Amino acid sequence: MSFRQAYALCGLPGLVLAVAALAGWVPTARDTPGYFVPLRLRTAQVLRGEHSPWINLDVGCGEPFFANPQSALLYPLAWWALALPPEKAVGVEVGLHLGILALGVARLVRRLGGTPGGALAAAWGAALSGPTLSAAGMLNNLETAAWLPWVWEAALSGHTVAVALTTAASFFAAEPALALVGSLGAVLLAPHPRVWAGVALGYGLAAVQAIPMAFWVTSGDRGLQKPLEAVSLGGVSVGELPALAVPGFPLPAVDIRFLPVITVPLWMLLALTTLKGSQPSRRRLTWLSAFCLFLAVLPTLPWGDALWVGLSSGLVRLPGRFLIPAALALAAVAGSSKFPRNRWWPVAALALGVAGALASHEPWAVLLQAATAAAVPWGAGWALAGALFLAASTVPVLELARSKPQEVFCAQAQRPGRLYPLPVDGGQIRWVRERGPQGEASMAWGYTVLLDGRQLARTFGPLTNGVLAQHLGEADRGATHAWWVSALGAQRLLALHPLSGLRTVCHEAGLWVAHNPTAFPLWAVLRRLPQPGEGLEEVGEVVLLGKDRHRWRLRVRTLEGGVFLWLFAPDRGWRFAVDAQPAAVVRGVGILQGVTVPPGEHEVEVSYRPPGLSWGLSVTLLSLILVGVLWRQS
Repeated sequence: MSFRQAYALCGLPGLVLAVAALAGWVPTARDTPGYFVPLRLRTAQVLRGEHSPWINLDVGCGEPFFANPQSALLYPLAWWALALPPEKAVGVEVGLHLGILALGVARLVRRLGGTPGGALAAAWGAALSGPTLSAAGMLNNLETAAWLPWVWEAALSGHTVAVALTTAASFFAAEPALALVGSLGAVLLAPHPRVWAGVALGYGLAAVQAIPMAFWVTSGDRGLQKPLEAVSLGGVSVGELPALAVPGFPLPAVDIRFLPVITVPLWMLLALTTLKGSQPSRRRLTWLSAFCLFLAVLPTLPWGDALWVGLSSGLVRLPGRFLIPAALALAAVAGSSKFPRNRWWPVAALALGVAGALASHEPWAVLLQAATAAAVPWGAGWALAGALFLAASTVPVLELARSKPQEVFCAQAQRPGRLYPLPVDGGQIRWVRERGPQGEASMAWGYTVLLDGRQLARTFGPLTNGVLAQHLGEADRGATHAWWVSALGAQRLLALHPLSGLRTVCHEAGLWVAHNPTAFPLWAVLRRLPQPGEGLEEVGEVVLLGKDRHRWRLRVRTLEGGVFLWLFAPDRGWRFAVDAQPAAVVRGVGILQGVTVPPGEHEVEVSYRPPGLSWGLSVTLLSLILVGVLWRQS
């Protein structure tokens, strides 16, 4: 087998999944149906000019869209919903990135001195491993991880432009924490000025989105002020580590398990015994794998949660994600190994298999892994078989199911106005799990409201506007804080029980929808912005004259003057003008904001532009010029 043939075969698992998606069998695991499917639909709508690229008014009382890399607005490999139904588009997207990941691992193995057979086995082993397929349910993690082997291979090649392009791709794929791991791995593998320059150029290329994202993060609810448990949940406990080698190992109970399956082919773990005397690049990649494993486990260790919050400044959650790059680095090391043909290797493999089978819920899967691992020194085909046999334990994590239109309980009662679902608790989680995607959409979790035109007062996005988070904190305290719910503009409330004092407009499948008659309008002219407990004192009328994707023109008539209310989450990107003159923002409690208007008839213009966009665009254009110069010189 030649490397060209190995490369051609690398994408086969991803191709199978993409074809299955086109045939209607799509991933439905974790966040896929309720989060990424509607998000990809909205991205396609934005690209077609139907919605603003800057802000999404339908969730979080107005949430930045361009500044959120998960929007994929600058990542063409996530634009499949322009041509396909969003469910199938996401399935094709998963398959494509499994192929990119596998080919990247194979190229990295070649760079490390491996054989074509070892490259193909490592590629399939990485693509079909538990951490990789589990990441498909949190799509941005899979897509960023797919570029990490390319970043590392480019670093070892010493090609500045290749490092820059792959680094930028890893950022635009939308998991900045993993992209940073990729960059750190690049400079660890090849600490050369060309690599450092490539990494810097890569982030320069991404600056057009990275700088607006930084503004968004600084105004959000992440940081050291968050409780420890809110930041450190989702790590890999020490009791889970045997599941790395043992399919079906019984896992301890945890509050949040970010990666449901973490098993990798057994031969990859045994390959670590071949490191003695190996080249520095393989040893450094092994240290990178160990470091990522440490990051994944750290928050579950004694005092580890506080250390994790300090190291990450409270900005990075769900640290179990770092097991994904650990598995990719391990696969590259294993695929480039030269396995010894001696007695201890098969004895060790079979002994691990027997011990694992006694503890596993899938003993036959464990024994198959042991048998293939024992035979690996006598042919790379056995390593390939190990990857295929593991797929029987890992592929189910994708939860492939027939795509079908999303149905919502009490659909008609939910459509008008903003929705306010009561805060997520154990009861909601059980109710949604019992009903699957239909329950998720009915409870307005994730971005499901984007599928049918509803609006949502809260957000399930990567972070929440800091002011909105405080406002929601007051609203979530219950009936005594009903004013705060009304001040969100919430016309419909969703709960799993009747809501006292509110008229029920629908009750179906255990879901109650209530009408809130005191909800604030999204815009109005008031005598002043009210304080908690106060009603609205409207002193005029507001008429919407027109709007485009991110600009609104409204006519305000008031006899005595007052404050024009704009009931969207405060953000530095909002701009107000009264009669074409810039107007200063008036802030009230919670998300209440507006501008002062004098008596008479006036035109108010409201627009939105991401903060930092001009700076980011300038840096990106400069970086593009530098990349072009370096490309011509190479």
